[in-house]
Amino acid sequence: MFGTAQKNSEVYLVSPYAPGYEDNILMKADKNPNSKGAEMLGYRQDLKALHGLFEMCRQGKVEGLVVFGQDLLTLHGEHLSKEALNRISWSVFIGSNHNLMSEYAAYVLPSATHFEKQGTFTNFEGRTQKFEKVLEPLGEAKPEWQILTALAGQIGMHMHFDEAEEIFSEMALAFPAFKGMTYEALGTGGLDIRKFAAPMIPAHTQDSKLIFYTTK
Repeated sequence: MFGTAQKNSEVYLVSPYAPGYEDNILMKADKNPNSKGAEMLGYRQDLKALHGLFEMCRQGKVEGLVVFGQDLLTLHGEHLSKEALNRISWSVFIGSNHNLMSEYAAYVLPSATHFEKQGTFTNFEGRTQKFEKVLEPLGEAKPEWQILTALAGQIGMHMHFDEAEEIFSEMALAFPAFKGMTYEALGTGGLDIRKFAAPMIPAHTQDSKLIFYTTK
């Protein structure tokens, strides 16, 4: 799964939150809970690159867009965003909350909220922790990994995952920062990646919602 790169696609991270108050103790300016985890997977937030993506859309160089949760129309400006999105062949919104992007997308796939799925996150210190599902998803909503697995199957990429634990195991094999970790060993307190791969930890960056697109 993680080792398969699509030659004609790219991934962007876009934070829905502006940096907030920081007290240099517990409160951090970055309000996204999994920024460090995104770093470890090699993702970076680059707003200039996102603006470049919209320009590519306007030039007809982008075939399709898949957006995870982010409201691109509000972020980039509704008029400019619609002008760009009108030039692509298809758009998919995967998310748990309604916004302008979900209204405008050609297809909407409902995803489970944080309380309706299990998974992991890595906080600003580099501690990887797991969270458990406490509620069943409403309607046809599913965790994002299940949606991606189903979509991948439609294009011939068969990923046989039944639990979030299996995805974490795959990630631990593919990325040095998580090497040696197991889902079970995370327990209730988590594990510190600095004890597993300290030289691999890059500088801090923000992240949040995923966007990827395919070029023509």
